[in-house]
Amino acid sequence: MIARTLASRLLRQSSALASRRPRSFVELKTRVKDSLARPRPASFVHASIGHAGNLFHLGAYCVQDLLPLRILGLCGSSLNILYNARHPTGPLFLPIAWGLVFVLINGWRLEQLLSSDDITFSRDSLQIYDDIFSHHSFTPRQYKTMLDLAREEHIEPGEVVVEKGVCYDNLLLVLEGDCLATRDDRSTKGNSKLRSHNSRGIEHAVTRGTLIGNIAFAESAPDEQPYTVVAGHEGARLLRWSFADLREEMKKDKLLSLALNRMLRRKLTSEYTHVLQQAAEHQLQTYQWMIECCCIDNIVPPAEKKLLRQFRNENGITEEAHVDCLEAIGWTKEEFLDGGRGHILTTALVDATLKRLSEQGFRLEEKKILVE
Repeated sequence: MIARTLASRLLRQSSALASRRPRSFVELKTRVKDSLARPRPASFVHASIGHAGNLFHLGAYCVQDLLPLRILGLCGSSLNILYNARHPTGPLFLPIAWGLVFVLINGWRLEQLLSSDDITFSRDSLQIYDDIFSHHSFTPRQYKTMLDLAREEHIEPGEVVVEKGVCYDNLLLVLEGDCLATRDDRSTKGNSKLRSHNSRGIEHAVTRGTLIGNIAFAESAPDEQPYTVVAGHEGARLLRWSFADLREEMKKDKLLSLALNRMLRRKLTSEYTHVLQQAAEHQLQTYQWMIECCCIDNIVPPAEKKLLRQFRNENGITEEAHVDCLEAIGWTKEEFLDGGRGHILTTALVDATLKRLSEQGFRLEEKKILVE
């Protein structure tokens, strides 16, 4: 009995659908035309209000900052309420009611954001924000959060800030003073002062705005420090953050996470470029010293020229830099290629010349070599 009732109902529904199905293209065209003839916006202004409201909502979905998101959402909901209130068929109370709910929520959140961003900074904190954090798109609220999490420290001159080979779980930011970073292998354990610091490793200055420990923080695990950092003659002032505190705050505030990651990427890129530049300057200075040693007797034997050429090729020293190094000690490129300059001819050069002539097949007993 139940099955027969269900079958009859399905037959009636299928027949009703078949009756509503267009039987020809003309009938389909007529139905589409009738649907388009239904109530439209009362005027161009009314239609513009509806489009503007939806565009504001679209913009709210595209922004990341909460303040413009709430403003766009509030404007969009208000325009949609106005559009539904002036609908040709009469006010549409259901979308108007929900629009009022959205307006109230966005207005409440907007008031909270505006009141919470009323932050005051000291002159020093404001200068730090302008010099460092503002360039990485930190908002004042995010900067205030970073200051609340940080611990300020003052480092005495010559004191070791971080030591090579030791694991740290802190992120440091240099605010004042100059520090020196070096890959010196000498241990400084048991001594808070670094007695001497030679340039055995490549050294570079750690100045205001430099981050220390950013590589370990980016790798999400404490890692051995690749270099030793020592405070300069005037000491240093730092901000110190714990990795755990920063990661916990980044989980709560995704926008803060984006800003901090942006800052870490830019700092890593700039510091890597700076280290490469200083390494190139270090290699060029080494080559200048080699040139001075080889040319000290006004003679450059072939073996030494070969050694210099190999050093240039391995360290990317250009021909222009090679000529500049020669000019710095008063030599020309032609004199270097000739193997010497002036009228001084030592016994070693005479022997090298005689040997080269012998290798080329000259019979030395038939040649006269005059040495002044």
